[in-house]
Amino acid sequence: MVDANLTQKIEVFLQGRNLPRLDLKSETDPFCIVYMRNNRNTKWLEYGRTEVVRDSANPDFVKQFVIDYHFEELQEVRVDMFDEDKYTKPDYVGSCEFTVGQLMGSRGQTLKLDLSNPKRKRQQSLLIARAEVVAVNSDILNLTVFGKGLDNKDGWFGKSDPFLQIERSREGNEWVAVYKTEVVRDNLNPKWQPLSLSMQKLCNGDVHRPIRFIVYDWEKSGKHQFIGQFTTTVDRILAYKENKPYEVINEARRMKKGKKYVNSGTIQMENVQLEKGYTLLEYIRGGMQISMITVVDFTGSNGDPRYPQSLHYLSPNPGQLNFYEAALQSVGQIVIDYDTDKLVPCYGFGALTPGTNVANHCFPLSFNMSNPAVYGVNGMLQIYRHALRSVVLSGPTLFSGILQEAIRQCSAHEITQQNQNYSILMILTDGIINDLDETIAMIVHASHLPMSIIIVGVGSADFSTMEALDSDERLLRDRNGNVACRDIVQFVPFSKFGGDGTLLAKEVLAEIPKQIVGTLNDLDCNQFYVI
Repeated sequence: MVDANLTQKIEVFLQGRNLPRLDLKSETDPFCIVYMRNNRNTKWLEYGRTEVVRDSANPDFVKQFVIDYHFEELQEVRVDMFDEDKYTKPDYVGSCEFTVGQLMGSRGQTLKLDLSNPKRKRQQSLLIARAEVVAVNSDILNLTVFGKGLDNKDGWFGKSDPFLQIERSREGNEWVAVYKTEVVRDNLNPKWQPLSLSMQKLCNGDVHRPIRFIVYDWEKSGKHQFIGQFTTTVDRILAYKENKPYEVINEARRMKKGKKYVNSGTIQMENVQLEKGYTLLEYIRGGMQISMITVVDFTGSNGDPRYPQSLHYLSPNPGQLNFYEAALQSVGQIVIDYDTDKLVPCYGFGALTPGTNVANHCFPLSFNMSNPAVYGVNGMLQIYRHALRSVVLSGPTLFSGILQEAIRQCSAHEITQQNQNYSILMILTDGIINDLDETIAMIVHASHLPMSIIIVGVGSADFSTMEALDSDERLLRDRNGNVACRDIVQFVPFSKFGGDGTLLAKEVLAEIPKQIVGTLNDLDCNQFYVI
């Protein structure tokens, strides 16, 4: 039995240095893809991706990776860095490999590694990886930040376009970026959108750890101009609240101007509040209910289910599952444990149902609208097989009808401190969405409800539109300009795991706890927490 003390969560931050210029008119737009493998899984599996940093040869990626560090295991990490191109596939910058043990055993838990690329041997580009043990802290720091009298970096005919970058300190006088605000255009007295910052991410739960606020003037070229900075702590922020502004200092300007220099503006914070956050386990212990809704794609692109090439082929060999069955079983058996009544509504789309000659894009697999639910994972598998033998595969791939039904069910349960319900909609599909605009509008609507959407891509079709729905970098916006209030979609292609349902379940459910906790904390349901 493994000693639990030998297993810890760590967070890994990535930086790039001296990256090559691959674009003719601008600097590189770098992003990283992180892969992992260990003793149990010898294939490289994608673990996650950073955001894209525009026009930067020396990017500090804000996205961090939380990894379960097992002292007794060989855990290998590979980082591939690319330059994003809007019109063609990304350009390869380089790669490096290391083990989690090497990272944790290095001085200051920091590795500086050459980005290897056989085609580019002249320029020595580096990847810097930094790690830190994660402190358990689910509290949230809420505040509104605004500036006054910031230096103008844009000359006589313009004003600075300021944004904030927040960094936290590490050993050895090092800093890592943890958050960036939006840019406020042409404004020397900016007021940024209210911030809700995870204490774990901001300072790893240590209210006395130095954090740094850096003010930049945004430039389209990516060469943002430094306005100034100040250093503080969460403890000080809570003590100051609205009483005292922070001076933004540009040391180079101070040295140049001497006694004439006062500051480069000030930053004021208001509505400062440290909010108690709760974990998923605490909400479950407090009586929260998780409900699952499953949806299966019955469009003709899956192939004729009578033949083995079909994604819907039902094997005569006991225990041999097709991809749809494997996904239903692997994800379902985890979520069902948190579903009190174990009753799961099951739907399909894109098929001719018995007695009809027009494709139906939202039908219960039981063919009974008043009773769409089945009991447990075995019930899900049985009703899927029953429906598959009863329908005629058709098309096209339309999500809006299914999403509308899921929203209707979720909206029927008002969420209060005494009645907490959260819905997880899992859609299994093999292809391109044909009603993308309507789907985005529905997802934007659903983002205001206590629900998450898991999309599992089955087969080897083009899933680029699905990946666009998984808005890790920016929130979805519908054609009317409405913006989602949070990211609720997790898309994963099943082929990424070579048909391994266990790995699929781990990946697709990774973001769910964060989405649930974020939603319930935002809805102020924490008073219902009971031990």
